[in-house]
Amino acid sequence: MRTEGILNRPDGTVYKGCNDDWDKFETIEEYKKFTYQWLSACHRILKPNGSIWVMGGMQCIYTIGYIMQEVGYWFINNVIWHKKNPTPNFRGARLCSSYETLLWAVKNKEAKFTFHYNIAKELNTDTVSETDYKYGIRKQMGTVWSFPVCSGKERLKCENGKKLHNTQKPQRLLERIILISSCEGDTILDPFGGTMTTAAAAKKLGRNYIMIKQNKKYCQFGEKRLSQI
Repeated sequence: MRTEGILNRPDGTVYKGCNDDWDKFETIEEYKKFTYQWLSACHRILKPNGSIWVMGGMQCIYTIGYIMQEVGYWFINNVIWHKKNPTPNFRGARLCSSYETLLWAVKNKEAKFTFHYNIAKELNTDTVSETDYKYGIRKQMGTVWSFPVCSGKERLKCENGKKLHNTQKPQRLLERIILISSCEGDTILDPFGGTMTTAAAAKKLGRNYIMIKQNKKYCQFGEKRLSQI
């Protein structure tokens, strides 16, 4: 329900969503300029046969996709991350938003990008029943992936016990991306490091990593997280 600009859950607690300063832009033109700049920088340093993954919700992913094409990226796939436990629409005013889109692209259409087809089949639990998977039946991985939203013990907490980052991603999602589209010893760059989930997945899987983040608090928690892997 809504009370004087506050959105409450059914149990009366306040739902804040993502209201961080880094997620705010004065105009769509300002956001487009920022997006063009960072995508151009990534395109410049991306290896000829490397690939890039970009994730976002409906508010931004269409703008991002358009700008990626303007910069010169070539799309391989778009993947739907189906959230098994999405945040409900508490007002009941529209459909529950239960997915985000991932765009997988390369520098240009001549790129000989890495794709581990057999690993993808082995990891595919989305289009295979639990019984079939148990008995070794594997199918090609599709473009709809089901993972729960980051919660429970995986969710990093601040000193006050509240969640550290509003949009922390599940590590298993990043592990799947890294496993199917990179090799051991490769370097993974995440220009929006957040709580260093990409770095945690990369370190666990034998990849090098470079993370960029302005927020010192996130960096400190991220370093602690990486020291335990």
